[in-house]
Amino acid sequence: MSDFNRSAQDEPLDTQTTSIGADTTIQGDLDIKGQLNVYGVVEGQIRCDSEVFIGETGRVTGDILAMNIRVSGYMEGGLECGELTIEHSGKVTGEAATDSFKIEEGGQFEGSSRRRTTDNVTQLKRSVKRGHVVSGVTSKAE
Repeated sequence: MSDFNRSAQDEPLDTQTTSIGADTTIQGDLDIKGQLNVYGVVEGQIRCDSEVFIGETGRVTGDILAMNIRVSGYMEGGLECGELTIEHSGKVTGEAATDSFKIEEGGQFEGSSRRRTTDNVTQLKRSVKRGHVVSGVTSKAE
């Protein structure tokens, strides 16, 4: 039986996950509701109310604000999250503000890290509301 014959009632679609394919490049800022899986390239700021997963073929250049971030590919820029996990094939270059930071054997981190504080989070949220690019936990003036 072909997937084309399947009715919409057979299986609910996962509307809470956004995936960027390996052959896809996105330039610009993303505001994602639900999980984001990156297997291609993103150049810009990512704001996500859930988890950002950067797969082995994924590459993100820009800042990320998310609940959790897992990196199996490459990420360069500032990030803020509850939990950052750099998996065995992952590499992160930049500034990290996080509550929990895990690096698996083989994972790489080059940059600086600090624990998130109420002041950092408040400053970051104000920067996002004003539309400024966020780097780590401080905003850059335009």
